[in-house]
Amino acid sequence: MSYPFFFKYQQAGNDFIILDDRTTLFPLGSSFISRICHRKFGVGADGVILLQNSNNADFKMRIFNSDGNEAESCGNGICCLAQFIQDQNLTSEKKIALELIDSTVNIFYKESNILVQIDRPSDFKFNKTINIDKKDLIYHFVNTGVPHFVSFIEDVKKVDLRQVGACVRNHEEFMPSGTNVNFAELNGSQEITVRTYERGVEGETLACGTGACAVALIASFVYNLSSPIKICHPGGKLTVHFERNQADFKNVSIVGSARKIYSGQLIMNNNDGETIC
Repeated sequence: MSYPFFFKYQQAGNDFIILDDRTTLFPLGSSFISRICHRKFGVGADGVILLQNSNNADFKMRIFNSDGNEAESCGNGICCLAQFIQDQNLTSEKKIALELIDSTVNIFYKESNILVQIDRPSDFKFNKTINIDKKDLIYHFVNTGVPHFVSFIEDVKKVDLRQVGACVRNHEEFMPSGTNVNFAELNGSQEITVRTYERGVEGETLACGTGACAVALIASFVYNLSSPIKICHPGGKLTVHFERNQADFKNVSIVGSARKIYSGQLIMNNNDGETIC
């Protein structure tokens, strides 16, 4: 059985498989989604995004991490879907509203860039300590649509992110849902280098939009940085804008430039619903 064409998009190296699911025919099995995202047996991606109709906004997005589980939000994913919507001529507007699993975000088309205005951040925690491998780490925490641990260190290149990230992600402090993990290095007054271990991908990704927002907001409060702040990921840069009054943030947005990589067609096995190419 053939499924309609998929489109692969990326922003700052964070890559997604996008399917136009406005007829809601996509089989939502977690094993099927994880197979599509597999970089050897499937298309290969950090997640799958479904474009659906919405009764409350212009469009609806559902996003699934590469482990097959549905996520609440994804900054880079939203940018990629917004670019897909424009590429497919599904809107001529400069502003659209996108419904997520439990919220709605506004998207603005700014020449060659896309600006995504995220939900108001919540659950701030500052200057907490956690013990990982018998070492104390000072960290901060915020939910920017999904939960984020943020720790500022001297050199992010030296972090064994695979090991330390997994330990923090699964630490009892953040259970039952776990957390995304960001290690950040100040590069100057308005630029920060970040590496992110993403929950649901269960490994390092080349960029993370909600993580970029988390790091920028925490840095603004802890180090008194002003808006905008550039976040440098291994896969590229994102810019975070915001307004701040003490630890109260509003009009938080990320600016990026998503691009289509390629398109193709999924072939599905009738017996088990798995992707075979």
